[in-house]
Amino acid sequence: MKDEHDHPGVNFQLAVIYAARGDKKKTLEWYIKAYARRDFYVLLSRVCPDLEMIIQEPEVQKILKELGK
Repeated sequence: MKDEHDHPGVNFQLAVIYAARGDKKKTLEWYIKAYARRDFYVLLSRVCPDLEMIIQEPEVQKILKELGK
């Protein structure tokens, strides 16, 4: 599998899929990739219940702080 996908939203969707599977490490990995690719869906992080498993991680908190500016 490629490290990143070119289609908008795919990296975020992969994060959500891994979250549904309970894979915290892969969820965080794809979420960070989605943010790096400026994926619009990252804006939904605070209201996406599937991402609750990573929402308190320092990396995610940093991203959410950046988005709140």
